[in-house]
Amino acid sequence: MAKSTRQHVFDGMELLPEGLTPFVEKRLETSLKGHWQVELMERVQGLRATADGAINWDQQGLLKTMMFLWKEAFAAVLGHQERSYVSELLEVRNRLSHNETFTYDDAERALDTMRRLLEAVSAKDIAEKIGTARDTVLRVKYAELARNEERRKTQRTDISVDTVAGLLPWRDVVEPHQDVATGEFQQAEFAADLAKVHNGSAPSEYKNPTEFFARTYLTEGLSNLLAGAAKRLNG
Repeated sequence: MAKSTRQHVFDGMELLPEGLTPFVEKRLETSLKGHWQVELMERVQGLRATADGAINWDQQGLLKTMMFLWKEAFAAVLGHQERSYVSELLEVRNRLSHNETFTYDDAERALDTMRRLLEAVSAKDIAEKIGTARDTVLRVKYAELARNEERRKTQRTDISVDTVAGLLPWRDVVEPHQDVATGEFQQAEFAADLAKVHNGSAPSEYKNPTEFFARTYLTEGLSNLLAGAAKRLNG
């Protein structure tokens, strides 16, 4: 069964400690001196120690430690961009803990941020694994987009109305008015200028009730044409 986007992000975060722990501990040993584990436990809430006094690192502990001691231990070797990666991954971890969903774009960004941070601390092997997961998410995303586009094309084809073979042109069914037949389309629009009707300057087909009725009345032929068109559209 294919992994969900959330599962890809979860699995990526599970790999973080393996890549970050050696780097974080080296920086803490350099910056805090002495029994840095004891000092760290006092300063960063939520950390747990093993029976022999070592820090039992997890994703949150590593990321919180990096943020809390950034100036003291990490700013000398990492830049502002890497600090933003740490902050972003803390938010990703928070979203995972609240069982939030991840779109393809969310998952791709989270995995890419993990990869970039791990590359910055020279954990290239772990970074490559996470990069592979990111590539998988992108492939699935583009495959789904292609499938959706194919479905839309199929739906457009299914609802298209083809011309029935042998269907006569409308001019052969209903004889057009002379102005339509001769291309005098302005008069053929059948739209009366009410101002001209009021002041008596409108053409006779709008002033004369008999002519106006003849122009707008649905004749038997036109009624049959409209009824036939409606039936064809309804199948």
